[in-house]
Amino acid sequence: MTALGVLYLIYLAIYLPFLPMAGGTVGHDYGLHFPNLLTGFYWHLQNGLFAIPWFSPSQCGGFPYFPDPNVAYVSVPQFLVFVVSPMPAVQLTFLLFSLIGLVGCYILMRCGFRSSRVAGVLAAGLFLFNGFFAARMLVGHLTFHAFALTPLMIAALLPGLPDRHESAQSRFRLARAGFAVRACIAGLCLAYMFQSGMVHGIPPVLLATVIIILIHALCFGWNWQPWLLLAAAGLLSLALCAGKLVSELALLSNFPRDDYPLPGIVSLWTALRAILQALFLSPPGDAAEIITNSMWLLERHEWEYGVSIGAALVLLAIAAVFVSRRRHLAPLATDRMLVLCGILLLLLLPIAINWYQPAWNGLLKSLPYFGNSSNLLRFFSTYIPVVIVVVGLALDRLPIGDPSGRSIRLLLAGGGLCAMVLQSIGTDRSYYAEKTYPIAPVEAAYARASATRTIPSIKAIGGNGDRPSMTSNDAMIDGSSQRYCYQPLFGYQLEKFPVAPLRSGPVIDPARQDINLKNPACYVFPAQNNCKPGDHFKLAELDKAVAFLAYRPFAFEQPLRQKLATWLSLIAMIGVIATLFAASAVALMKRTSGR
Repeated sequence: MTALGVLYLIYLAIYLPFLPMAGGTVGHDYGLHFPNLLTGFYWHLQNGLFAIPWFSPSQCGGFPYFPDPNVAYVSVPQFLVFVVSPMPAVQLTFLLFSLIGLVGCYILMRCGFRSSRVAGVLAAGLFLFNGFFAARMLVGHLTFHAFALTPLMIAALLPGLPDRHESAQSRFRLARAGFAVRACIAGLCLAYMFQSGMVHGIPPVLLATVIIILIHALCFGWNWQPWLLLAAAGLLSLALCAGKLVSELALLSNFPRDDYPLPGIVSLWTALRAILQALFLSPPGDAAEIITNSMWLLERHEWEYGVSIGAALVLLAIAAVFVSRRRHLAPLATDRMLVLCGILLLLLLPIAINWYQPAWNGLLKSLPYFGNSSNLLRFFSTYIPVVIVVVGLALDRLPIGDPSGRSIRLLLAGGGLCAMVLQSIGTDRSYYAEKTYPIAPVEAAYARASATRTIPSIKAIGGNGDRPSMTSNDAMIDGSSQRYCYQPLFGYQLEKFPVAPLRSGPVIDPARQDINLKNPACYVFPAQNNCKPGDHFKLAELDKAVAFLAYRPFAFEQPLRQKLATWLSLIAMIGVIATLFAASAVALMKRTSGR
């Protein structure tokens, strides 16, 4: 545990200086999330903890808030903002989730794969320093903080070690109770990934989960329990997220993200070379040249998936030992060979979907999930937990017996971790200091609202500039909802924003016979509210508009499916809490009774 603590402190020393950087700035994409966090705080001050913030007047002249995929109202950073300002909330989120990733990976190796402590520490350290989580937090993709839950979620799916002192009947009862608890833990992790906005990160996580379950079957034999747990966790997560999921799909159906071409890498060999370089060395320097069919430059943070050169050195050393002793290794049985083939095929999937070939690209673009993506590079994050698990397992399975085996494993693990730390210290991260977002305005607005318990209502529509910028949404601080807002759902250049007849100036002007404010319910449920996306509040709805401008709820119509989904989420959460509480009570009673 000392080694894990040292690694954690080194990690914080490397990355915390970027949150914030000198001059009080953070990564540029926090320009989306800091105003959203402040909006959530304003709503909380006005309405308390349990009112759903369906809509926000703070940007775009009125827009859905809870159904927005980029808004994480039910998340740790938002709940922290109810207590501290956005910058400390982001820092605490980084501290907490990096620690969860470290401990979760150690638990995955020790409990799920029955690894040695040395292998567990090696795997945990490699996951802690993975480039994906850190880069996303630095650049401002706050929604990806939930990626750190991946090892813990997978650990909950894998069967634990049986207790030799328990009777068969007792083990059956424990397994049945444990199944429910494990399903709840995995389901909560998966549901949190969705609620926190990590929509595009969930498919790669699920792919990595399937591969690691197959690796477990390769090591310990086939077991249906992880698959049943995965199915149960998936259903539970859908129930927990039903309220947000239904509203989010309703919003996305009115604003599909299918206008942009789907980028790809020019050849399969280039894709393989690029991911190997990104995993073990650094983001490829020729990234701009190897990507084709892209409207946008896929910058450095889109290529950060590193598990360090330390992992590569350990794998190479272990591979060399296996090759030298290949004559003494038993061949794989047929069933395990089939599992191995399945693993290899799934490992090729992220490379295949990022390979550009016109017919193949056209097929991907026609599919529901892929067609609404601006790029599929995030599928490379699949390799992070998979490679780390393989490194830990390979270390434990070195064909070297005692007494030299333990020393060699310790040397390999220590060398790999040292190489990882040195590589992390020596990496140039000046890219993350080039395009930044100033935090002072939002921090000052939070301090004023926290001290006075009053908030600035929206009174006008801002119109500075003709393009969205990193600070567009900060206009809310002064009681203005920016017309040229920063809202990716409308497109990176607001191509789909039905801006007319929104204009710069007062929201309610007695000299004009209209309300200069979008009715956000029309973006989500237009049919039920007798309007179309982009419509404004009518004069007869003045009371609703006034409440909305003050961050208060207003009446709107919801379809039956939305009402049922909201109730389903509430019932599922009550069921999860009751199950975990009952399991904790039983465990506590067992411990106190000495059984």
